[in-house]
Amino acid sequence: MACAPFWMAPCLLSVEVSDSGPGFPPGFTLQTPGDGHGLRNVADRLHGYYGDSARLSWENGPHGTRVTLLLPRSAAHPGNAPGGNLA
Repeated sequence: MACAPFWMAPCLLSVEVSDSGPGFPPGFTLQTPGDGHGLRNVADRLHGYYGDSARLSWENGPHGTRVTLLLPRSAAHPGNAPGGNLA
């Protein structure tokens, strides 16, 4: 089962995706070859759109795994999104 709650603050949007799966292996990083390919793509795209203003984090818990995206509510850097905007 997966869940994806979100919240907004004046300058920030937070999206959490969690599930009841086995989680990430011990020592997991985005730099480990063959692991986390999808998360690495998301992290790269976030950095391309928002620079250092966005964050991607993950954690294993006793009941599954959670991935959190923190995004600025302001527009992405001009010209970084396909077609020049996010719309």
